[in-house]
Amino acid sequence: MRWLKVMEKALLTILIAAPAFAVDTTQAYFSGYIALGFVALCALIVVAQVAPAVMLFVGFVKAIGEMIREKLPAHAEGKK
Repeated sequence: MRWLKVMEKALLTILIAAPAFAVDTTQAYFSGYIALGFVALCALIVVAQVAPAVMLFVGFVKAIGEMIREKLPAHAEGKK
């Protein structure tokens, strides 16, 4: 029980002191167009990596679906 009270006091101390660690936002920083271009290039690389991964995942799902269909009994497919 004592440990809980110590942790509670520590948490309250941190929560009370948290506004003191806040960042001053009176100045706005602008990195420029080169940094924006770099971020756009990184986004393009990520998209270029995701597209083949999605295609591979779709192929896996199709292959698993075909394997499941092959294992179904023949009479289940013919009846309606």
